[in-house]
Amino acid sequence: MQYRLLVSGDRDHFTTLAFDPSTKRLSILADYPAPFNASWVNPISLHNGIDYLVGLSEGEEAGSLYCFDINHARESCKITSEQPTLGAPAHFLTLRDKSALALSTYLGGSIALYPISISAENEMTLTDGPRTELFPEFPYKIPGHGPNQGRQQQCHLHQILEDRQGLLYAPDLGSDRVWIIRRDASRMEVCGWLACPPGTGARHAVFSPDESVMYVIGELSHTVMAFDLSSGPANAILPIDGFAPNIIPPSIHPDHHLMLDASELCLHPTNPSVLYASNRWSRHIAQRQPELKDVPTDLPTGDDIAIILLRDDGKKVKALKHVRTNIDVIRGMRLRDDGKYAVVVGQEGGGIEIYSITGEAGDIWSLQAGLSEGLVAFAVDRQGEALANIVNSDVLLHAPYFVPMLDNENQKMQNEGIEHREDNISPIDSDDPFDAENIVYGPSGFKGLIAAPYILGVSFLASLAGFSFGYDQGVISIILTMPQFHSVFPEIAPGSPTYGFSTGFLTGMLELGGFIGCLFFPFLADKYSRKWGLSIAMVFYIIGAILQTAAGNYATLVAGRFIGGIGVGTLTLGAPLYIGEIAPPNIRGSLLVLEQFSIVIGAVLAYWVSYGCRGIESEWAFRLPFFLQMPSALIVGTCIHFFPFSPRWLSMKGRDEEALAALTRLRRLPPTDSRVQQEWKGITADVKLQQAIRSKMHPGVTGVKLEVAGWMDLFRQKYRKRTMVALAIPFFQQFSGVNAFVYYAPIFFQALGQNTEKALILSGMVNICQLVACIGTFLCLDHFGRRNLAIWGGIAMGIPHAIMAGIVGKYHSSWSSNTGVGWLGVALIYIYILCYGFTYGPLGWTLPAEVFPSGIRATGIGAAVAMNWLANTCIGFAVPQMQVSIGFGTYIFFASFCFIAAIFSYFCVPETKGLTLEQMDSAFGDDAAAEEQDVRREVVKEVINGV
Repeated sequence: MQYRLLVSGDRDHFTTLAFDPSTKRLSILADYPAPFNASWVNPISLHNGIDYLVGLSEGEEAGSLYCFDINHARESCKITSEQPTLGAPAHFLTLRDKSALALSTYLGGSIALYPISISAENEMTLTDGPRTELFPEFPYKIPGHGPNQGRQQQCHLHQILEDRQGLLYAPDLGSDRVWIIRRDASRMEVCGWLACPPGTGARHAVFSPDESVMYVIGELSHTVMAFDLSSGPANAILPIDGFAPNIIPPSIHPDHHLMLDASELCLHPTNPSVLYASNRWSRHIAQRQPELKDVPTDLPTGDDIAIILLRDDGKKVKALKHVRTNIDVIRGMRLRDDGKYAVVVGQEGGGIEIYSITGEAGDIWSLQAGLSEGLVAFAVDRQGEALANIVNSDVLLHAPYFVPMLDNENQKMQNEGIEHREDNISPIDSDDPFDAENIVYGPSGFKGLIAAPYILGVSFLASLAGFSFGYDQGVISIILTMPQFHSVFPEIAPGSPTYGFSTGFLTGMLELGGFIGCLFFPFLADKYSRKWGLSIAMVFYIIGAILQTAAGNYATLVAGRFIGGIGVGTLTLGAPLYIGEIAPPNIRGSLLVLEQFSIVIGAVLAYWVSYGCRGIESEWAFRLPFFLQMPSALIVGTCIHFFPFSPRWLSMKGRDEEALAALTRLRRLPPTDSRVQQEWKGITADVKLQQAIRSKMHPGVTGVKLEVAGWMDLFRQKYRKRTMVALAIPFFQQFSGVNAFVYYAPIFFQALGQNTEKALILSGMVNICQLVACIGTFLCLDHFGRRNLAIWGGIAMGIPHAIMAGIVGKYHSSWSSNTGVGWLGVALIYIYILCYGFTYGPLGWTLPAEVFPSGIRATGIGAAVAMNWLANTCIGFAVPQMQVSIGFGTYIFFASFCFIAAIFSYFCVPETKGLTLEQMDSAFGDDAAAEEQDVRREVVKEVINGV
């Protein structure tokens, strides 16, 4: 029994070949004229000895879809109908209802339906009716993700499939999605997508036999993913956890992984527990990136096929094996529909090999026949009795093809099969062209935390710094009400002529110290490391705690609060900075949330510890809560040195090899792991880029002058509006009155007619409300947008204050006979706290991080944090005196600033959620980001070219 194969590709003819399994011989039968670069061919029927087929001719700007026939007797090929397509048509299929051909275009970024007619002899013709075309929306705000960002600047639809329900599935290499499309007679619409991790480059996909699972191969990530389709189409269907085999063979050095691309994916036609996936470019590593070290001189004979054995349900991987071929740059692979033979073809120099598939699991291959005659593509027919046997219409014929780069500078290299890569950098227009941020080490969220116990432990330890910060803020409110405290420090006792000033001064000194500390920490962290910065911060914190615990006079107590405040201020920057730099991208957000929760929990615990200690008759009623500041600080300051330095800081210091070692330890993976290598190179490249950008913005300026120039940049004309917004929002955050309630809640509740005991309990609930609001932060921020929260948050916070001013002004001397009004005041305080937590709570930290271009973002955030502390200092100083001197006017004061914040936000704050740098320029009416992008392009080119 013999078989016939049809071969096409990047040339102007088709070739038919004969394969005889009995003799293990593969030979050429005939050549036929054909359109140049036939990228996909599909058989339709055989009638009167003529094969009727459909094909694609690929072009960069435009291609063509055509019906043609091959007359074997006359050895001729004739096009019978033709329609134009957008650039680089990649794949098509005949819809099950025979109404149209569905076509995907790689450079056109579209899915199109071409109407067809089929004659009584099953001959297909493209009709002149209009085509239906859909352009999925490119999801990335900033083009470029993954190890080859030049390939991800727009949608690149690489394949199209149809399920039994008539839904179309289109893997999109550019957007890391598989689009799910619903169609009718006149239109198509996206009804969902499979969400591959960023940088995957979804290339091809196959259904399981019952279509409950789809397997997707990532060209750029070299992984195969599985998606559960049993629940129907939906937005952002995530891959099945634990299913992500990397198909690169162990023989390839990890340093060279990024020089390879994944290519084909097939499911065994009779054994659905076996997948076959191919790599390409194994022989071309040195050619594609000559500067790589340790490139082997004994090149492999060809690329590999990965055989993935699945468990019975198809949702878990049982084993992974590799078969080495003699094919150079595999660009096509198909299995015969009885699963006995596989055909593999090559792009570089052509070549075709046929393997027999044996073994119970289809995992044993043996070479049957090979041929190399400059063939660059292929298609496989169904089993037949003779060479003239018909090619059946249910078998797809695939011809590999070159994938043009979008960047004209790299077009010639891509046509030669070379992709210019260095340190994961591609010369594209991107805010972060070094893709260390889109590497996937595992699932995100809670599952990701459980799957990474080491990094969770390190981050938990660092988050105790946040706990210390929260504890120090929360410890003072009840202590200020203790008689034992008043007896030692009479200046703060109610009724003292200096009560208002002394209380405010004591509280405000913590904030003043925090203001100085947050200015001090960046120098500390950059010069001595994040770890040592935290340790030094803890030294200040512990000294402050010792002074507060042992203080016998007011001056010592104030000094302790001030010195402790310096430690607290450094912690507000230090802990998130260290956690953010050691955390893997997939769980960084969750770990930073852990730090935020630690702050709130610290405040809650401090309050209730102080509440519990107030029954102690001796001075230890207040000294013990002060003393308990120290344990968490000691743990952080000492234990942090058992964990690695920040890889980014090591890279900033030029200690790149140590950065790799630290990253290896943090990820619990060998240094040769491709993900570790990619993240390491991304970090080092990004550090170089940021340093270069600053140098280019201030040529010839170095050292302290460069730091000063960075701060002065904030007030340049083009950044002035951004700086105003970034500083105004944290200012309004504090002047809305939140920390007045945190520090002096018992005083406020007593002013509403509550007795001391109730006032203390109600004050504890303020911190509980903050904890609830902390959860609301992550529910509201991205849903409603920044501008809306700033406007409506100001109004929502101002209303409770205004009502409070009215009831306090009217009933302040008659609470005993108006208890219901007093409880209304309590409810209004809680409503305010919740409104703050949902709105201005997160805005003070989010907006400054978004409005600045990356070149001055760190400085801008530092300025915003400093403003937060400075405003906090003013509130801490002023509120006790305000309560004494103006009473209900305190609420009018806060209400006024809340309403001013809403008015300011309406006129001055643009919506920043999800904006690209260029869109941010438009929002602020300047060209700040565009200027930086010009610098960035120059820097990227220099880094790439080694200048």
